[in-house]
Amino acid sequence: MKAWIGWVAGGALLAAGTAWACQPCQERLPLADSIARADLIAVVEATSNVPDNPQGEDKYITVAVERSLKGKSGSKTISVRSWHGMCPYGLFMTKGSRAVVLLTGSGSGYESLSAVCGAGGFGISDGKVTVEGEALTVDAFATKYITSPQP
Repeated sequence: MKAWIGWVAGGALLAAGTAWACQPCQERLPLADSIARADLIAVVEATSNVPDNPQGEDKYITVAVERSLKGKSGSKTISVRSWHGMCPYGLFMTKGSRAVVLLTGSGSGYESLSAVCGAGGFGISDGKVTVEGEALTVDAFATKYITSPQP
């Protein structure tokens, strides 16, 4: 959906341009940049499903933090935004699924790095995460990407 946007102040048009509802990312952040920007990188399990039919409101998923790999959550259960209004820019998991997630924020409100075109997370299957085509244990992921300097 295309719309012209402009702000008028004192009768003068300050800015004009084309905006797209729920615009997809034109470029993705490199993984190293996503990791650097993350306030919290954690192993989580979804304790709720993503709400259906957002109806233009922000919606959140609840996850249990099993282990922090970077940063501290301050709580064993946190809320992570799934919907930004009608746009699916956040974390989407099904109840009971596990993942390593990259988040910004603090306290009870977090946001996935996928909202800013970064890596939002990696699902865990059979105890491993697949990152850039490589299946790694969570410990190997942490050693390779978080505790080791990135180029």
